[in-house]
Amino acid sequence: MAAPARKQSLPSPAEILELIAAKKAELPGLLSRQNEAAEQSITSGDEAGYQAAVAAVTACNTDIARLQSALVGAHARSREQAEAQQRAARAAQCERVSKILDERVATVAKIEAAIAELVRGWRELIELSDKALVAYPNGPPPIGMALTNGELIQLLGAELFRQGATVPVTGRPQLARLPPTIPGPKCPDFMLLNQPEKITKLSVAIEQANNLARSIMEGSRSHAA
Repeated sequence: MAAPARKQSLPSPAEILELIAAKKAELPGLLSRQNEAAEQSITSGDEAGYQAAVAAVTACNTDIARLQSALVGAHARSREQAEAQQRAARAAQCERVSKILDERVATVAKIEAAIAELVRGWRELIELSDKALVAYPNGPPPIGMALTNGELIQLLGAELFRQGATVPVTGRPQLARLPPTIPGPKCPDFMLLNQPEKITKLSVAIEQANNLARSIMEGSRSHAA
């Protein structure tokens, strides 16, 4: 059984341009021979040489026209291949970003749990400090015992800064995007100052942001397709 013929790859636009240039280089010589054959045919009365020269010129022009048509097709094919590669690269990029967005959801869940634990510990610390403040003998305690709300707020703020601050170090290479210092509590809308339970949860806000990112990426990809 004969082996199947190997599929030949189509020529590139550059290769076709080289073929066109070679054919065009042949044309002046063929035209010159055609002119010479025309003169000789007048003297000899034999048109065979002239007809052969005409056929050679016609064949060369036909080849040039065929190659130019092939060049148009090759350019179109190259453009389609480039666009297909761009679409594939865009799809792969969107997939990578989507996976990273999914990882954010798990991270946010850990942050919410850690914040809930921090709030419980903070309120427990306040409650214990209030008990000590009330029970302190001989009147209000002096400053420095970390029993007042102001002192505790300052201490907790300092600890958050100690663990979460990002401080650029002068003279050292810096990252393109330094992580921001961990923020303190802040109400996003003054209308919700007395209704914190109505503030959108961090996990919900991140999921909404992820969905928006995906919809924009999908829309951009569809538009590019």
